Amino acid sequence: MLKDVRRYSRQELEVACEDFSNIIGSSPDSVVYKGTMKGGPEIAVISLCIREEHWTGYLELYFQREAKDYLERPEEMSNVVDPELKHFRHEDLKVICEVITLCINPDKTAHPSMRELCSMLENKIDTSVSVELKSSSLAWAELALLS
Repeated sequence: MLKDVRRYSRQELEVACEDFSNIIGSSPDSVVYKGTMKGGPEIAVISLCIREEHWTGYLELYFQREAKDYLERPEEMSNVVDPELKHFRHEDLKVICEVITLCINPDKTAHPSMRELCSMLENKIDTSVSVELKSSSLAWAELALLS
C-alpha cells in the first residue's frame, strides 16, 4: 500500500473531471480523463472498461502480480494482513505465503493438489485457542469479552 497518498472520493473526481467529460486518452480497456482538483493541481483519472465476463480473469491476473510483489519481499508480508485482525503469528503468515507462492506459479503442472495444500496448512499452522492465548496477553481479555 502506498503511504501518504491522498485518496479521493468518486464525487471529488467527478467534479474535478467535469462529470468525466474531458477525455484525454483511451485504449480498448480504459479511458483517461483530465481534471483539476480544488486548489489547482491537475490530475489524470483512468477508468477501466472491462467487460463483465473478463472481469474475474483480469482481477485474477492483477492480484497474482500484486501478491507476487509482496511474496518476494518478506519484510512486506505483514502488509497483506487485514488491520482488523488483532493478532497473527509471523510464522503462520510465512506458511500461508509459501502456499500462495505454489498456487500462483505460472507453471500449472507444478501446482500441488488441494489435498496437499490443505495438508501443508493443517500441519504447519496451529489453530488451537491456546496458541492464540499464548501469543497475546490481551487475548485473554478479548476472549472474556466475546464470551
